[in-house]
Amino acid sequence: PAHQQILLVNTPRDTYISNPAASNAMDKLAHCSLYGTDNSRLALSHLYNIPIAYAAQINFNGFEHLIDALGGVTVYSDTAFTTTIGGYAIQAGENKLNGAKALAFARERSKLTAGDISRGSNQMQLLAALVTRASPRTIITNYLEILSSLEGMFATDMPLQTITTLVTTEADDLNNWEILTYSVTGTDGTDYNYSAKSYAYVLYPDANSVSHASALMQRMLEGNALSADDVTQ
Repeated sequence: PAHQQILLVNTPRDTYISNPAASNAMDKLAHCSLYGTDNSRLALSHLYNIPIAYAAQINFNGFEHLIDALGGVTVYSDTAFTTTIGGYAIQAGENKLNGAKALAFARERSKLTAGDISRGSNQMQLLAALVTRASPRTIITNYLEILSSLEGMFATDMPLQTITTLVTTEADDLNNWEILTYSVTGTDGTDYNYSAKSYAYVLYPDANSVSHASALMQRMLEGNALSADDVTQ
């Protein structure tokens, strides 16, 4: 908050990491969630050697309803494609998306050249669009609809008082946040997955990429500002 910056780091779902719930046996990141949100948080904390104070989880319906409650979002796509889910046409350039289209956009990977890396980038772009869209005027006008859209579909262990303080402190500055994004990369492979008890596709995380992401997060946790050049490896 001191520098009005948000850092989003994407960790691909097939990243091959140790699973805390399995005595740190190797597994896909996606499989870690089978043992609960806290297990995913612990797995990511170990990967980056970074403490993760809180977690938040929203289901597909909640995500879709939240987008609609905010009046839709605008995202940019490098390429034109038709989503696998819903058959929605995404054009190259800017796209105004309602909840259903935004969810299909966020879930797409088979039509994208870089697969899950591209999907992660699109998901971070959607989060950035949500922050931009959630202006004080939009929230004040639609707050009842926004609250009802999240009922039973959103969970977090962040204390209500912390959320209230954050919202009231930053309400006037929501559109002034600079949002920086970084995606961890890796190498395709096939390896044994603890949860599946079989061999499957995995992404071996690139050590330099993980180290760079960790350093970026640490700098932000220490209250230091980041530049776009810092994020670019």
